[in-house]
Amino acid sequence: RRTITMGLTVSTVAFLAYGLASQGWMIPVVVVFGALAGVAIPTIQGLVAGAVLPSEQGKIHAAFTSLTSLTAIFSPLIFTAGLFSFFTSDAAPIMLPGAPFFLGSALFGISLVVLARLFRRIPASPTAKA
Repeated sequence: RRTITMGLTVSTVAFLAYGLASQGWMIPVVVVFGALAGVAIPTIQGLVAGAVLPSEQGKIHAAFTSLTSLTAIFSPLIFTAGLFSFFTSDAAPIMLPGAPFFLGSALFGISLVVLARLFRRIPASPTAKA
């Protein structure tokens, strides 16, 4: 649970930092920091997989793969063609090229709040390490 919470917190902060970055040198710093978030997804997958019967493992992994595929399709449309294009165009009320990262940070923040509430309702496994 701590690993997942830490990973989502790092993602929230890293995406906010990407959006606020005003100099090129800031990006590699955020990338190194943001790499710590990579522990969250495998930990979430392991936690969910451990909560289902062995006969249901294939369905769980298929669901994760399907969600990953859907985000790979729709994220560029929403974040690049949508938000970035709008907030860097003449039609934008303000010039805000970091808008996609601010939305990403907000989505990670929302998932962090939902996760915290979920963790409060579900008792921790005595053998859980994550």
